[in-house]
Amino acid sequence: MNSERYQGTSILHDGRRVMLKWHRLRRRQTDPLFDAGNLRIGLQLGASMEVDLRVTADGDFAVLHDDILDEETEGIGAVAAHQRPALAGLR
Repeated sequence: MNSERYQGTSILHDGRRVMLKWHRLRRRQTDPLFDAGNLRIGLQLGASMEVDLRVTADGDFAVLHDDILDEETEGIGAVAAHQRPALAGLR
């Protein structure tokens, strides 16, 4: 196997490379969730990354882990009940 192909975050164990997924696009525990900068870096490094997409009321997508806004944003209700522009300003 070509080791040049395997970049990103990994652990070497017993002669094998175990690739790690960037959960919620975080490279480090202190990184913000689903940060666009981390996505860019991960793509450059060839990292395995998790990007959760939720369908919005207008058929667009939001990058959120949960179906409910209350779980990870300042918004309220189901992601699917809101249109994309309304979600764009949430933290």
